[in-house]
Amino acid sequence: MPLAPMPLAPMPLAPIPTSLPPTDPAERDEHRSRRSISDAPAEPTLNPLIDSITRILLAFAGVAVVLAFLLGGERPGIGAAWGAGLAVSNWLVLRWVSRKVVGANVRSRPALLALLAGKMLLLVTICWALITRVQVHPLGFVVGLGVFLPALFIGATFAARAPSTILEEET
Repeated sequence: MPLAPMPLAPMPLAPIPTSLPPTDPAERDEHRSRRSISDAPAEPTLNPLIDSITRILLAFAGVAVVLAFLLGGERPGIGAAWGAGLAVSNWLVLRWVSRKVVGANVRSRPALLALLAGKMLLLVTICWALITRVQVHPLGFVVGLGVFLPALFIGATFAARAPSTILEEET
């Protein structure tokens, strides 16, 4: 039996069903249509952690682009802007797919994990196209794209040290 991922935050308790769901497929569909939105399972959330990483990534991206323009000039600055934009886009897609994977049922997870692999392939293809076809400045591009990992580590570190984050358990 595969182990389910452990939630990082206490999840709200789902309402206890008053009766067992019907076994007949037609009755099951009718039963599902009568369920209210509040009966739907709560989607797991990592909002404080993800929001912290997103804010730091945006700040790092802005600083990297400004420094590239100031220290390198127009062409490296534009390359850094492309790289930073790609890093932020990568993070936004990654967090969206990750939320879907965590909240998905077992049957839909392989498709979502394949989507993550496709995202990585698309990221590599876009990097290749920007450097070879659009001919963005490679060093500026790497500076902009390189803000992703430091922002990820620093954002996670700040979120872990903050007293009111999801990483603490309620007592």
